[in-house]
Amino acid sequence: MRCSIEATNGIRAAYVKKCTEGQLVREVIGNLLARELVAAPRAYIVRTGGTALDHFGAYAFATDAEPTMIRSLEVNGSSLAIVLAWPRLPVAIALDTWLANGDRSMQNILFLSRKELLLIDHGESIPDWMTHVDQPQGNLLAGHYLSQVKNRNRAADQILSAAANFADVELAQIPNACAFGTWSTEQFMDGCLRFLDDRRSYLTQLVHDVCGSGQQGLKL
Repeated sequence: MRCSIEATNGIRAAYVKKCTEGQLVREVIGNLLARELVAAPRAYIVRTGGTALDHFGAYAFATDAEPTMIRSLEVNGSSLAIVLAWPRLPVAIALDTWLANGDRSMQNILFLSRKELLLIDHGESIPDWMTHVDQPQGNLLAGHYLSQVKNRNRAADQILSAAANFADVELAQIPNACAFGTWSTEQFMDGCLRFLDDRRSYLTQLVHDVCGSGQQGLKL
């Protein structure tokens, strides 16, 4: 939902999402990585009126909601064309592959302009059911991208080139960046970061899996 929050930099308009502690950790990790590697709005951990005993806990996740940010709630030719022409699309596909994020619907992209898009909503990444770091995951952005390109091998090379930069990402800095010590998620945070660190070794194969025929036809 869209509302106002009180942040350290003043009152902010924000999209606020109540989530479980596990989803909150995933949102934090996904947002920080997306901001560094692709593009994502500034985010906040918001204290709510709930308690730790509530299903959603005492915290929520929020991202900036400036007037220029448009959130598309449906697939249409115009918005899809903007996504497919986005210069950062191969990097976004690579990131979702790394995060094992199968939930990059049109609702999870903010539109600033025809060339400026922001990634949001990472709560379904690093899914609990994924017991092995080399398991493939459906990639919605890849499904659309690959259905439009004539040379899938060239598309795979673009995504692999983007994924190669992930080797330099310092995952150990993420807990410091989000000051996670204020909420009791240290063990789960460590597990997610270990998963991502180990998954990096399999990104080449995972990208090839994403670029396989099974991706074609996925709906955004």
